Formats: sequence, C-alpha cells, structure tokens
Amino acid sequence: MEKQLISLLDFSMCGNTHLQQQALNELETFFKNEGFISFLLQFLMNEETPSLYQQITSIILKNKLANQWEEIFASDKKYIIENILDSIISSEYLIKKQLAEAFYSIICHEFPQNMNGFIEKLVEYIQSANVQEVHGSLIAIHKICFRYKFKNYQNRKPLFELIDKTFPFILNFFENILETNSEEEFKPYLILLLSKSFFSSINSAFPQYIFENDNLSRWISVFCKALEISIQLSSSENRNNIEEKILLVWWKCSKKILMIFYYLFQKLPNLSKFKNEKEKKISIEFMEKHTQSILSSILTLLSEWKKEENYPESFDPILRLCLNILNKGMLKSKTFLFLKPHIYDLLLGVILPILNFNEKDENLWENESLEFFMRELDPYGYSLILKSAAKQLFHTILTLRTGDFLQLFMEFCDKIFSDYEKDSNNPIFVIQKETVLSSLQIISKKIKNTQKYSGLIEDLIVFHVFPEFDSIHSFMRGRACSFISEFSNIKWKDINHLYQACDFVFKSLNDSCVSVQISAAIGLKQLLKTINTESIQIKEIIQDLIHKLILLANEFGIDEIISTLQIMVSRFREEIIPHAALLCQNLCDSFANMASFETENEDQKDKISLALFQTLDTISTLIDILRQNPATLQQIQNLLTTFLEQYFNSETPQFIESIIHILRKLTFHSKQIEPKMFQFFESSIMAALSYAEDIIKEIVHLLHIYISRENNLFITLENSKYPDLVFQLCKRVLSLEKLDEYNSIEICKLIESILQNSVGKIDDFIPQFIDLALSALKKEISVPALKVLLFGIVGNCLIYNPRLSLSYLHSLHYENEFFENWFLLVDQKKLKSLHSKKVAFSSLCFIMKSIENPEDWMIRLSSLVLDYCFVLFSQIQSQQDQEIFEAGEEQDFEIDSKNPNFDLGKNNLNEDPDSDVALFNVTFEGFVMNGEESDGDDDIDDNNFFGDLNQDELKDDEDYDNDKFIEVENLNVYDLNDLNQDENVFDGIDNEMENNKNNIININFDNDSDNFIDNQDEKNIEDDEDDDEDDILELFDFNTPINSISEKEVFLDSIRIFVNSNPKFSEICLNNLDQEKQDIWWKLIEN
Repeated sequence: MEKQLISLLDFSMCGNTHLQQQALNELETFFKNEGFISFLLQFLMNEETPSLYQQITSIILKNKLANQWEEIFASDKKYIIENILDSIISSEYLIKKQLAEAFYSIICHEFPQNMNGFIEKLVEYIQSANVQEVHGSLIAIHKICFRYKFKNYQNRKPLFELIDKTFPFILNFFENILETNSEEEFKPYLILLLSKSFFSSINSAFPQYIFENDNLSRWISVFCKALEISIQLSSSENRNNIEEKILLVWWKCSKKILMIFYYLFQKLPNLSKFKNEKEKKISIEFMEKHTQSILSSILTLLSEWKKEENYPESFDPILRLCLNILNKGMLKSKTFLFLKPHIYDLLLGVILPILNFNEKDENLWENESLEFFMRELDPYGYSLILKSAAKQLFHTILTLRTGDFLQLFMEFCDKIFSDYEKDSNNPIFVIQKETVLSSLQIISKKIKNTQKYSGLIEDLIVFHVFPEFDSIHSFMRGRACSFISEFSNIKWKDINHLYQACDFVFKSLNDSCVSVQISAAIGLKQLLKTINTESIQIKEIIQDLIHKLILLANEFGIDEIISTLQIMVSRFREEIIPHAALLCQNLCDSFANMASFETENEDQKDKISLALFQTLDTISTLIDILRQNPATLQQIQNLLTTFLEQYFNSETPQFIESIIHILRKLTFHSKQIEPKMFQFFESSIMAALSYAEDIIKEIVHLLHIYISRENNLFITLENSKYPDLVFQLCKRVLSLEKLDEYNSIEICKLIESILQNSVGKIDDFIPQFIDLALSALKKEISVPALKVLLFGIVGNCLIYNPRLSLSYLHSLHYENEFFENWFLLVDQKKLKSLHSKKVAFSSLCFIMKSIENPEDWMIRLSSLVLDYCFVLFSQIQSQQDQEIFEAGEEQDFEIDSKNPNFDLGKNNLNEDPDSDVALFNVTFEGFVMNGEESDGDDDIDDNNFFGDLNQDELKDDEDYDNDKFIEVENLNVYDLNDLNQDENVFDGIDNEMENNKNNIININFDNDSDNFIDNQDEKNIEDDEDDDEDDILELFDFNTPINSISEKEVFLDSIRIFVNSNPKFSEICLNNLDQEKQDIWWKLIEN
C-alpha cells in the first residue's frame, strides 16, 4: 500500500497534466475505503517516510479533514482523534503546522462532546519535562482557545473548563522558563503560543479564572518580564548577537503582549460593567497597581527606541500599540497622573519624530501621489499606520489634557519658526517646520477656539506660510495649501489676506509637482465654503478651476477633489450655468475613465468607488441648479441620455441608486419627458427585477413621474409594453410567499398611480390587479398600512370601473367576503389616514352610481354599501374638522405679530425634488383621474403620496403618508357631471369609460393639512364611535351651502342617481338603514 501511495504521489507532482489528474482520481477512490485516512496518518508519522512525501501527505490530510470530516468513517475519526496530538508533538516544524490546522478542523466538529479525556491528556503533557510535548500541547490549547475567541459568554463553557484545568500549569511553566536560561531556542516560540492562547481566552468575555486568587497579577507580571526581555534583546548592543529569525519572533511576542495590555486597558477600567464585588476588586486593583507596571514597560521600550534610528519597519506595529495604550492611559485620571511627568518628553522625543516627513513619505509624495493622499485623507482606513496612532495621541494630549502642554508646544513652535528663518536651507529645520505645521493642523479646532492663540493664526499664515508657496521643496508648498485650507475659516482681521491665500492656492493648481496640485485642489474645498460668492476673483477663473479639477479627478479618482467640484457647483450657481454643458460632459467622461480603472489594491478600489459616487452626486447637483434654466437643462438632458445608455448597457449594479436619483431629478425638472428618455423606464424596471430590489422605493418614485407626467407615452390603446413591464414588477413583489412588506407598500402606490392616471386605457389589467391584491391579502401581513393599501387597490379598481370590477369579484365568488373584511377595517377604525377613507368612500359612491337593474347578489351588497357610505362620510368629516382645528391652533401659535408682512396663506415649498414633496408636486400638477386638465392650483405642499417612510412610520396605517394620491384642492375621481340630466350612465362595460369621459364632475375633497395623524388611545376611539352617529344629521344640515363640504356633494349626487335609477330597490336599502339615516334619506328625496 505504501509503494502504491508513493507512486500516486509521484504522479501527482509530475509535469504531465493528464497523469496528475489520473493519479488524483485514483487517490480519491482510496478515500472511499475504510481505514485509508488512518493509514495516511500512520504513513505520515513513519520515520522512514521521506520528508517530501510527509509534507505532501500532511497537506492532503489537512484538506480532507477540513472539507470532508462528516464523510469520514467513524473508525477513522476515532483513530485520528486519539493520535492527532501525539502526531503534532513528534512531527517536524512544517508538518506540525499542517497537523495543527487539521486539529482545528477536528475540534470544530468534535470538541468537547466526542473528545473525552483530551483535556486530561493536555494537562499531562504540559507538566512533562519534554519541551516537545509541552510545545505540542500548547499548540493544541491555542487552537481550542482560538475556536472560542469570538464566542459570547454563554457559548464559552468548554473553553472555561479548559482554562480552569490547564492555565494554572501553563502559568507555572511560563514563570519557570522566564527565570531560567534553559530552552533559549524554544523560549520565544513558547511565549508566543502562551500569549496567543491568553489573548484568545479573554477576548469577548473574561473567564472567572482571571478574577480568582492573584491569577491576573501573576499573568501581567510574566508578560511584563517577557516584554523586558524582548526590549533587552532589541537594543543595539544585543541585536547583533541574536539571529534575525529569533529576534522577529521576540518582536511578535511583544506585539501580542501589547495587544493583551491594550485589551485590558480597554475593558478592565470600566467599573460599571462589573456586577459582582470580585470583578470590581480586580478592576480597581488593575488601575491602582498593574497599570503603572505596564506603562513603565512601555516607556522603557520607547526610551530604547529613541536611542537609535535604524529600527526596521517591522517594529512599527509595536510602536503603534505602545502609542495606543498611552492614549488610553491619558484618558484615565490615575494613569494620566503617572504619565504627566513624561508627556513633554513624549511629545518632543517620540510623537513629533514619528510625524516627521521622512524618506518614505517623500518617495510617495514624489512618485506615488495617489497612495500618499489615500493615507492622509483616510487615517481610519490606514489605522495600522504608525503616524495615525501618533496623531491620535498628540490630539488627546493637547486637546483633552491641555494644562501647560499647549503653551509649551506653542513656544516650541515659535522656536522652530525662528530657527528656520535663520537658516531656511538647513534640511533639518525644513523638516521640523513641516512637522510643526502639520501638528498645528491636528489641533486646529482647539487653537481656533482658544482666545489666546486664535488671533495669532492670521499673522502666522502671513509671515510663516505664505513664503512657503515659493519654497524649493514641493512638500512644503503642499503643506502651505493644506494649512491655509484648515485655518481658512478663522476671523480675518484683513480680508485681503484671505483673498491673497486663495490666490496662492489657485496658482498651486498649476504647480510643477502633481502632489502640490492635488493638495491645492483638496484645499479649495474649505476655501470655497469660506469666501464670498460675489468674489470677482473666483468669477474670473471659474472655467479654469473647473477644467483643472476635472483633469485631476480623471487622473487620480480622489473623492475629495470631486467633493471640491461639488461645493463649487452648489455655491457659484450663476457662474456655473454658462459652463454647465461642458462640465456635465467632463463629469461623464471622468466617470467613465475612473470606472474603467483596474487595480488590485482594495483600499484604492474603495476610494475610486467613493469618487464615482461623488461624481454622480455632482451631476445631480448640477441638474438642481439648472431647473430654472430650461434651455441649458435640455442640453444636459441630451448629454446625459448617452451617458445613461452607456451605464445601463454596462450592467454595473453598484451605482444604480445614484443613477435612479439622477433620472428622477432629470424627469422632474424637465418641461416634458422626451420619448428617448422613456427607454430608461424599461431599464429601471429590468434593474428592479434583477439586481436592484433594495431600491424599489426609489424606482417606484421614478416610474410614477413617467406615468403621471407622460401618460400618453406610457400607454396607448395599441401598445401596452410599459404597463406589461410594470405589472411584471408588481407581480414579482406581491407574489412572494413571504412578502417584503415595505417594498409591497411601494408597489401598492405604483398600482394606484397607474389606475388614477390611465383612465380608459388599462381595462385588461383590472382583473390582474384585483388578483394580485386578493392573493396578497391572504398572506401573513404584520404592517397594517400594507393591508389597508391592498384593499385600496381593489377600491381604486372600483373607482376606475365599478361595473367591471364588481363583475370580476362576483365571478370569483368573493364580493361578499371582500366587502365584509373591508368594512370590518372601517368599523375597527383601521383606515386612519384621510386618503384610505376617501378611497373607500369614493369607491362606494361609484358603486351606488353604477347600480342599474341590480341582480340578486348586488341587492344584498348594496344595503351594506349605502350604510357604510354614511359611516365613512362621518369619519372623513370628523377627521377633517379635527385637522382644521389643530392646523388653526398651530398657525395662531406661529404668527409673528412683530412682522407686518407675515403671510398666513404662504406655503413654503421645498424645491428640492429629493424632498419628495416638491418632486411629486409637479407630477400632480394638472393631474386628474379622468385624463382631463385640472383647474386646481399648484399649491400642493401636502400632496406627497410617495413620501419617505421608515420602519417606525409603518407600524400603523395612521402613520402612512398615503393621503397624497389625488390633488389636494381638487380630487377628480372620474365622476359624472350633470348627473341629474344623465341618469343612465353605464349602458354596458364596453362603452362605460367613453360615457364617463363625456359626463364629468369634479369632486372637491378638502385639503389634507396633516398626513400623519396622532395615535388615539382606546378610550378616545370608543368616544369617537359614539359621536359619529350623532354628527351625521348635523353634517347634513341642508341650510349649509352644499359647496362648503365637498364629500357631501359627492354623497348627495350618488344617492340621487341611486334613487332615480332604482326606486323600488332603493326602498329595500332604505329599510335596512337606522332611523337617523332614513331621516337624511327622506330629506334628500324632498330636496
């Protein structure tokens, strides 16, 4: 068997692909034989097996255990579990690593339930005098600890058992190897495993072992000793006497120990998080006793680092952790008092040298500009960089622990400036000045808010920064740009100095060094926010600025440059308009160039993606400022049509939300939607059907603009392509087994929009919409607003064509059940928004108007319809009266008596289409449900049917802003005009809508002044129910002018038609009403 296995392994390594595959296939068949896995481990541990075959076998075994453990025979599993630890102990280094990974795969499946006695075996090996056995057991303990590293307290019980039984012996071993000189070669590897195991054991949750006896004190003590040994070995005297490989392992030990210290500093001082006295005692002891020993070790390490400058870059993570721990220490009063005597030395001897502009920075500045600015602009993304930790500590010391240190630092800055003036060619003084300027930027907010220093900044800029724009060092010219940007918003004593600073930065855009150009472009962002928009200086060069910023954005894709451009576009609107078309074209080209840029660097990819988003946002801002300039906007639309075509053809889902955002604004602001723009109607729906399910709300908003503003393009009698697409989208969302309720709400709005805007054009879709609504109502719905809207879809179908809709409901034998459930919502006052009540009320009125020669099933239904017309009418009037009262109170409260020009009738419309208020004001302008022009005014601030919703707002229908579907002042619900003259309205389903177009009445629903109605408690609801019936006769006071209550007009006309068309049938319905409603009925007849 061994010879056959070796032969297969030889073939697997040969250069012949065919033979390799054949050998692997044959090897795979062996795995199906019971005992083969056990044989592999035996073959691997056989001392006579050549090293090369051992390595290959260990890799094969590791992969098999990791990927197919469940498929392995039980006997093989048992053998592997019993022998894996011994195999790890007896194997050489490379094999040990592979077997350690195999062991991790085993414990993921089998520990602790199927590994009885394993912990006892580990304890036995830890106490062994054989260092190999100790090393192997520590590897196993580390893997188990790592397995539970991120588990919460409740799921760490197996780990806690391991800790309680093994850690006391591990700690004893740790103390012994630090006190003796034995096993020097293995010592750093053992300490590294111990440190890793301890860190994994305390991560996420502290084990009780830590809080017992003096365990924590002993562990901290041995870690400090280990750190001291590492410091000693790292010194210049000892570094040459130790192998580089061993030194690197010691540095890894130091890094892991510092990670433990940082974690303890982060968790233990928070006394409030510890509940029992034992834990609180340990926390207090840590702060009073152990923090000083830890900080002393760190200060010693930093002192050793200061002695020489030739530490390799691999030592940087250790320094970074030291600075992070010191930063934590600065935040606690007890540790700050200990550190206070060392702070000034830390500032000048550690922090500022780290912040120096070094050779690596200069190389990036000159040759890798993009990489340099990615580090500068995204310090959190580069949190592992040593300079980020130094900046954070510097900021903490001089802003949170100011004391005398700010004054001392400012005096130090003054000395550096003086030295530089004496000898500006000295490279040391140049670097020191650059460091001081960058340090002042770090604490800029503190300086600007400190009266003593804020007034000195202008002089500092004039005398020490302006001269650097002529420096021979490009990094000093770049620093001057960023410094002026940081302090541009100070209170200038001489405004000419600000304009002089702007002039320097503008000129730097054409600097010979690319990095200086980028610094200037980024610095412009804050300057453009500061300077006056009437500045002639900007107006004269705006075109050149735009051109330069676009070039830099194209080349480097830095989002801050795009952001600068966006600020320029939004602040200097009038100046931008003449150059808008060129700017738009440049932005589109810039997007295409950056999108095609390929890189393997993930951070760089993220920055480019952010720049692409910024570019799209800038295009969106540009559309905003052109809304009052239709000619230029038309040019932009032509340019963007090509750009949008290219985007949708590229099938890039990442930016679809921003693209939809642009389309919404473009269709909203344009005078009319061009036919060529309708191609994006289809593209948007296809995106929603394939990859843009999470932005269905935004897509629905866009589709509504198309449907309501250009309904003739949306649908014709000859072409139903677009309605078919919309129906596919609606069906996709509402047919899901488990409804996405928030997407479903948006789809319900979309269906309502189609029904209201496409009168007489979509008869074939009425049954399909009803089916969608009814099937969705049968599913589990947790959001009440969705349930109300689904009933509203059928209600809108009834408004659209009552005879057709009722006939279809009857064909399903569902009309009685549907209306009973709908009326149940009315009785329970679940229709809380005015819109939901008005849809229900209007649909019932239309049913009454359409009844002629009723069949038996309609006779039974009509009594309910008439009764609930009264109920809904009463609810609507009560709610409107309450809202009018509340609006009046609010208006009285807001009147400014001191302002004689205060205009109570003025609506402050938000002109930003993304507010959704203004976005749909225009789309509803002139919108009527019968397709004819409306005489309603444009003042429809409350007409936001597609208002933004969050999850809290969807808990109930009263929170759902659905009162907006129909124009507020004039809600035209394809009614019948001159009803008294034309009694036979519906002669048949086929010619129903044609007659409807010729007989129109405007139903004037009162303005919904408030879309979100406050919740009422149960008691108030019961009181309201009692009051509704009492209010009915008062509402039908015939001395009141009929036009004063628009719903009354609708109701009266509906009843007149019903009575005139069906005198006998009307008597049947009359007998089913209560006495008060009958009194109203007879008054109607008398009138």
